[in-house]
Amino acid sequence: MTEVLTTLASNPNAIYLALIVCLWLAITAIYVPGTIINEVLSFGLAVWAVSALTQMPTNWVAVVAMVLGIASFVALPFAGLRWANIADVGLLLQLGGGMFLFNDGVSVSPTINLGAVLVAWAYHRFVLLPVLRRQAAKNAFDDSNAVLGVKGRVTETINPVGAVIVNGEIWTARADEVLERGMEVVVVDKVGLELRVEKAKREETAATKNGSYA
Repeated sequence: MTEVLTTLASNPNAIYLALIVCLWLAITAIYVPGTIINEVLSFGLAVWAVSALTQMPTNWVAVVAMVLGIASFVALPFAGLRWANIADVGLLLQLGGGMFLFNDGVSVSPTINLGAVLVAWAYHRFVLLPVLRRQAAKNAFDDSNAVLGVKGRVTETINPVGAVIVNGEIWTARADEVLERGMEVVVVDKVGLELRVEKAKREETAATKNGSYA
C-alpha cells in the first residue's frame, strides 16, 4: 500500500485528480451537510494531495486558481440558485489551473483535465443542483406554512381586508366576514404576504385569552 501511494505521489494525473475529488467532496459536504463521510474523505485526500504537491514542481498560483474556481460553488447555497450559471464559470479556473498545475515540463494530461471538468459540471448540474432545489422548495414550504393555524388579533378592522398581529408581526389580512378590531382570529391560509383569517372558535379564544400576540 505504501509503495502504491508513493508511486501515485509522483504521478501528476493522480495528484490532480485527488485534488479535484477532495475539493468536490468538500462542496458536497456543504450542499449535503451532516454525512461525515464526505468531510472525512475530503480531509484525507486534501492532506495526501498537498503533501504530494510539495514534492513536485508545483505552480501554487494554479492551485489557488483551482481552489477559487471550485469554491465559487460554495456560495450557491447562500446566494441562491439564480447564480448557478455564473458559478459554472469557476470550472474555467479549474480547467486553467489543471493546465498549469506543474512546472519544469511536468503536466496533467489534457484529456484527464478536460474530462474532470466535464464530470464536475455534470455532477453539479444533475446531482448537486437538484439537491439544492429540493432544499429550497422545502424551506419555502416551511416558511409559507409557519403561521398556518396560529392565532392572532385584529389590529385594523377587516372588511374584507385589514390587519392582524400574529407572532408579534403585523400582517395584511383578508376574511370572508367583517372582523372588528380586537377580535381573535386564526390563520387559515397565506397568499404571498397576505394572510387569510377567520374568527377564532370559542374554545380557541378561551384557551388564548390570557396570551399575548405581540
